[in-house]
Amino acid sequence: MGFIIPSNQVYTVSWENLEGGQEASQHSGEAYRQRVEKYLESGEFLSVGDPHSGTSDIRLVRPAHNEEKVFRVETKNTKASLTNQNLINEIARQFIDFCVTSEEFEFYIYAPNFADQPRWKDIFRDRTRKRDAVERFYSDIGERHSLNDEETEEFEKLGFEDFWLFLENVGAKKAGYERLGELIEENCSIENDTRRRDCPVLVSSVS
Repeated sequence: MGFIIPSNQVYTVSWENLEGGQEASQHSGEAYRQRVEKYLESGEFLSVGDPHSGTSDIRLVRPAHNEEKVFRVETKNTKASLTNQNLINEIARQFIDFCVTSEEFEFYIYAPNFADQPRWKDIFRDRTRKRDAVERFYSDIGERHSLNDEETEEFEKLGFEDFWLFLENVGAKKAGYERLGELIEENCSIENDTRRRDCPVLVSSVS
Protein backbone atom coordinates (compact mmCIF):
# COMPACT_ATOMS: atom_id res chain seq x y z
CA MET A 1 0.00 0.00 0.00
CA GLY A 2 1.24 3.48 -0.83
CA PHE A 3 1.46 6.79 0.94
CA ILE A 4 -1.30 9.36 0.42
CA ILE A 5 -0.33 13.00 0.18
CA PRO A 6 -3.07 15.26 1.61
CA SER A 7 -5.04 17.20 -0.99
CA ASN A 8 -3.90 20.50 0.53
CA GLN A 9 -0.24 19.43 0.44
CA VAL A 10 0.35 18.98 -3.30
CA TYR A 11 4.11 18.94 -3.84
CA THR A 12 5.40 21.02 -6.74
CA VAL A 13 8.78 21.81 -8.25
CA SER A 14 8.71 25.59 -7.98
CA TRP A 15 9.11 28.54 -5.61
CA GLU A 16 6.65 28.08 -2.74
CA ASN A 17 5.98 29.93 0.50
CA LEU A 18 4.76 27.43 3.09
CA GLU A 19 5.14 29.98 5.85
CA GLY A 20 2.03 32.09 5.31
CA GLY A 21 2.29 35.27 7.35
CA GLN A 22 4.36 33.81 10.15
CA GLU A 23 7.83 34.94 11.18
CA ALA A 24 10.35 32.12 11.42
CA SER A 25 12.29 31.70 14.67
CA GLN A 26 15.88 30.52 14.98
CA HIS A 27 16.88 26.92 15.58
CA SER A 28 20.10 25.03 15.06
CA GLY A 29 20.92 23.93 11.54
CA GLU A 30 20.69 20.25 12.45
CA ALA A 31 17.32 20.70 14.20
CA TYR A 32 15.98 22.48 11.12
CA ARG A 33 17.31 19.78 8.80
CA GLN A 34 15.65 17.07 10.91
CA ARG A 35 12.33 18.91 10.90
CA VAL A 36 12.36 19.31 7.13
CA GLU A 37 13.05 15.59 6.82
CA LYS A 38 10.21 14.74 9.24
CA TYR A 39 7.85 17.01 7.31
CA LEU A 40 8.62 15.30 4.02
CA GLU A 41 8.33 11.83 5.57
CA SER A 42 4.95 12.74 7.07
CA GLY A 43 3.68 13.13 3.51
CA GLU A 44 4.60 10.88 0.60
CA PHE A 45 8.38 10.68 0.94
CA LEU A 46 10.70 8.12 2.49
CA SER A 47 14.25 8.99 3.53
CA VAL A 48 16.88 6.67 2.10
CA GLY A 49 19.87 7.86 4.05
CA ASP A 50 22.85 10.00 3.17
CA PRO A 51 23.12 11.20 -0.43
CA HIS A 52 25.75 9.41 -2.49
CA SER A 53 26.43 12.38 -4.76
CA GLY A 54 26.47 16.11 -4.33
CA THR A 55 26.29 17.58 -0.85
CA SER A 56 22.52 17.52 -0.30
CA ASP A 57 21.41 17.25 3.32
CA ILE A 58 18.53 14.81 2.69
CA ARG A 59 17.83 12.14 0.10
CA LEU A 60 14.35 10.67 -0.40
CA VAL A 61 12.15 8.55 -2.66
CA ARG A 62 8.37 8.34 -3.22
CA PRO A 63 7.43 4.65 -2.87
CA ALA A 64 3.82 5.14 -3.92
CA HIS A 65 4.83 6.46 -7.34
CA ASN A 66 6.79 3.37 -8.40
CA GLU A 67 9.49 5.56 -9.95
CA GLU A 68 13.27 5.59 -10.14
CA LYS A 69 13.47 9.30 -9.33
CA VAL A 70 15.07 10.49 -6.09
CA PHE A 71 14.67 13.80 -4.29
CA ARG A 72 17.66 15.71 -2.99
CA VAL A 73 17.03 18.37 -0.38
CA GLU A 74 19.39 21.09 0.78
CA THR A 75 18.44 22.91 4.00
CA LYS A 76 19.63 26.39 4.92
CA ASN A 77 18.83 27.50 8.45
CA THR A 78 19.57 31.10 7.45
CA LYS A 79 18.22 33.66 5.02
CA ALA A 80 19.11 31.87 1.79
CA SER A 81 20.80 34.14 -0.73
CA LEU A 82 21.62 33.61 -4.38
CA THR A 83 24.85 35.53 -3.78
CA ASN A 84 26.05 33.09 -1.11
CA GLN A 85 29.18 31.29 -2.25
CA ASN A 86 28.27 27.94 -0.72
CA LEU A 87 24.81 27.98 -2.28
CA ILE A 88 26.21 28.96 -5.68
CA ASN A 89 28.60 26.02 -5.49
CA GLU A 90 25.85 23.63 -4.37
CA ILE A 91 23.54 24.64 -7.22
CA ALA A 92 26.42 24.32 -9.70
CA ARG A 93 27.26 20.82 -8.45
CA GLN A 94 23.65 19.69 -8.59
CA PHE A 95 23.42 21.10 -12.12
CA ILE A 96 26.47 19.12 -13.20
CA ASP A 97 25.11 15.96 -11.56
CA PHE A 98 21.76 16.46 -13.28
CA CYS A 99 23.44 16.61 -16.68
CA VAL A 100 26.22 14.03 -16.41
CA THR A 101 24.92 11.26 -14.12
CA SER A 102 22.28 8.66 -14.90
CA GLU A 103 20.31 9.32 -11.71
CA GLU A 104 17.00 11.08 -12.26
CA PHE A 105 16.38 13.54 -9.46
CA GLU A 106 14.68 16.71 -8.31
CA PHE A 107 16.53 19.16 -6.10
CA TYR A 108 14.93 21.30 -3.39
CA ILE A 109 16.19 24.14 -1.22
CA TYR A 110 14.43 24.69 2.11
CA ALA A 111 15.02 27.78 4.24
CA PRO A 112 13.06 29.81 6.81
CA ASN A 113 13.62 32.94 4.73
CA PHE A 114 15.02 34.06 1.40
CA ALA A 115 16.90 37.24 0.56
CA ASP A 116 15.58 39.15 -2.48
CA GLN A 117 12.48 36.98 -2.87
CA PRO A 118 11.40 38.56 -6.19
CA ARG A 119 14.65 37.31 -7.73
CA TRP A 120 14.10 33.78 -6.38
CA LYS A 121 10.61 33.81 -7.87
CA ASP A 122 11.88 35.06 -11.25
CA ILE A 123 14.28 32.12 -11.37
CA PHE A 124 12.52 29.26 -9.58
CA ARG A 125 8.76 29.85 -9.95
CA ASP A 126 7.87 27.52 -12.79
CA ARG A 127 4.89 29.40 -14.23
CA THR A 128 6.55 32.83 -14.26
CA ARG A 129 10.24 31.98 -14.75
CA LYS A 130 11.97 34.89 -16.51
CA ARG A 131 14.63 34.12 -19.06
CA ASP A 132 16.64 37.29 -18.44
CA ALA A 133 16.77 36.60 -14.68
CA VAL A 134 17.89 33.01 -15.31
CA GLU A 135 20.53 34.19 -17.79
CA ARG A 136 21.96 36.61 -15.21
CA PHE A 137 22.02 33.93 -12.52
CA TYR A 138 23.66 31.42 -14.87
CA SER A 139 26.30 34.02 -15.68
CA ASP A 140 26.81 34.73 -11.96
CA ILE A 141 27.41 31.04 -11.28
CA GLY A 142 29.96 30.85 -14.07
CA GLU A 143 31.83 33.88 -12.74
CA ARG A 144 31.57 33.28 -9.01
CA HIS A 145 31.71 29.54 -8.37
CA SER A 146 34.71 28.01 -6.60
CA LEU A 147 34.44 24.50 -8.01
CA ASN A 148 37.50 22.30 -8.29
CA ASP A 149 39.23 21.88 -11.66
CA GLU A 150 37.35 18.71 -12.63
CA GLU A 151 33.99 20.24 -11.72
CA THR A 152 34.84 23.45 -13.57
CA GLU A 153 35.68 21.48 -16.69
CA GLU A 154 32.33 19.66 -16.50
CA PHE A 155 30.47 22.93 -15.90
CA GLU A 156 32.07 24.58 -18.91
CA LYS A 157 30.95 21.73 -21.19
CA LEU A 158 27.34 22.58 -20.39
CA GLY A 159 25.23 25.45 -21.66
CA PHE A 160 22.36 27.74 -20.77
CA GLU A 161 19.67 25.50 -22.25
CA ASP A 162 20.95 22.66 -20.05
CA PHE A 163 20.61 24.96 -17.05
CA TRP A 164 17.06 25.97 -18.02
CA LEU A 165 16.08 22.30 -18.18
CA PHE A 166 17.74 21.69 -14.81
CA LEU A 167 15.68 24.49 -13.22
CA GLU A 168 12.50 22.67 -14.24
CA ASN A 169 13.57 20.10 -11.65
CA VAL A 170 14.52 22.52 -8.86
CA GLY A 171 12.27 23.94 -6.14
CA ALA A 172 12.72 26.53 -3.40
CA LYS A 173 10.52 26.19 -0.31
CA LYS A 174 10.17 28.89 2.35
CA ALA A 175 9.20 27.29 5.67
CA GLY A 176 10.21 28.03 9.24
CA TYR A 177 10.69 25.51 12.03
CA GLU A 178 7.31 26.13 13.71
CA ARG A 179 5.41 26.10 10.43
CA LEU A 180 6.99 22.78 9.48
CA GLY A 181 5.81 21.39 12.82
CA GLU A 182 2.26 22.53 12.04
CA LEU A 183 2.41 20.92 8.61
CA ILE A 184 3.65 17.65 10.12
CA GLU A 185 0.73 17.63 12.54
CA GLU A 186 -1.71 18.41 9.72
CA ASN A 187 -0.35 15.53 7.64
CA CYS A 188 -0.50 13.14 10.58
CA SER A 189 -4.05 14.13 11.53
CA ILE A 190 -5.46 13.03 8.17
CA GLU A 191 -6.75 9.47 8.21
CA ASN A 192 -7.34 7.54 5.02
CA ASP A 193 -8.37 4.05 4.03
CA THR A 194 -4.99 3.19 2.55
CA ARG A 195 -2.48 3.88 5.28
CA ARG A 196 -2.10 5.81 8.49
CA ARG A 197 1.42 7.23 8.61
CA ASP A 198 3.60 6.67 11.67
CA CYS A 199 4.32 10.22 12.73
CA PRO A 200 7.24 11.59 14.72
CA VAL A 201 7.04 13.10 18.16
CA LEU A 202 7.95 16.76 17.73
CA VAL A 203 10.55 18.03 20.17
CA SER A 204 11.49 21.69 20.29
CA SER A 205 15.21 22.40 19.94
CA VAL A 206 15.84 26.12 20.09
CA SER A 207 19.39 27.37 19.83
